[in-house]
Amino acid sequence: MLYLQTNNVLVEIKTITYLDKKENITKQGYLVGDKLFSHLPKKVLNNSFLLTNWNRALKYNVNEEMISDGIEIKNSTSSWNQIEFDLYLDYENERLKTLSKDVFANKIISQTTFQTTFLHKIIESYNKFKTDNDFMIDYELFSQVICQTVKQTPLNIDGDLVNKNFDLNYKKVKWNKIIKLGNETKLERTKNNQLVYLVNKDKINSPIKDIFKYINFATDECFCCGYVKIQNDEKLYLNLEFESDILISDLKEQVFKELKPLFNDSKEKYLHYYNITSNLDFLIEDLNQFKNEGYFETKNLLEQQFEEIKQNYYQQFYSENLLKQMLFYKVNTLSELVDYRENLTRYGVVSLDDKKEIDLRQKALNS
Repeated sequence: MLYLQTNNVLVEIKTITYLDKKENITKQGYLVGDKLFSHLPKKVLNNSFLLTNWNRALKYNVNEEMISDGIEIKNSTSSWNQIEFDLYLDYENERLKTLSKDVFANKIISQTTFQTTFLHKIIESYNKFKTDNDFMIDYELFSQVICQTVKQTPLNIDGDLVNKNFDLNYKKVKWNKIIKLGNETKLERTKNNQLVYLVNKDKINSPIKDIFKYINFATDECFCCGYVKIQNDEKLYLNLEFESDILISDLKEQVFKELKPLFNDSKEKYLHYYNITSNLDFLIEDLNQFKNEGYFETKNLLEQQFEEIKQNYYQQFYSENLLKQMLFYKVNTLSELVDYRENLTRYGVVSLDDKKEIDLRQKALNS
């Protein structure tokens, strides 16, 4: 089962004096939902209160129509008790399920009126935060991956694959480069020099092609949104996050295969390949092109590439261990060492091992 959220609901408790028509005796009892109780736990009664300013709360009212047969209510007063229960998607049985640790709450949420009528209000409340993606999620997905619900989408989607509905002018997320499903395969650049790698969506075959919103190829994380059909033919809208080496790796291979021919003859091809896959091996290949060049010569050649595609990769070159080591091996003068250390501090994290290597190199250069 997939945990969705914890709900709090106000339950009406109607204390009544009534005539039991069968026994012709006046009795006292409590109406809750569609049930008549002869008594309720003192804890429930003591924690009940009169309703004042609770306009936005979900309220489960007494259903007198299902109880009135056989009794005649003489007088009544209403109070309210708050119950708490958890909402789950039982994806094996394709239905919404309510569970609570509290005995009284379980009696309420198992009532026929609650499950057939009031549950619709809970679904409406849950769906208030639905996304604009109106695709049906196949229940098969839950057997393939471990999902969890999320309420907030990622704020940084740099390098992510986004769906065809993504608005390039959307201001609430940060990115310098993205891959986007579209009607054709090509490279575009926004007025802010952001790179957009467009992929013909018809060339991509994946069970999550229509439901994903963002996919991070570096972490194999997918954020997707859509709906499932549950009991009473209701739609339950979900924002899901999951990891899947198989599904996402397959999608990444298809995207790379479609985009790669655009850059095979480009001097910056390895940077483009990295942008598409988030695979650091391509930055290593890029640096290997300059294996015979000195430190500053290599930096100049890298900067020419960065300028050409209007992207900066120093963060990766000075923070990823293998890349920064490849640059460090090119350091042969004090000026190069100063520049390396400054950039390491600016873009990366100077570890104890880095500090030892720099100190040793400085001593060697001073001797």
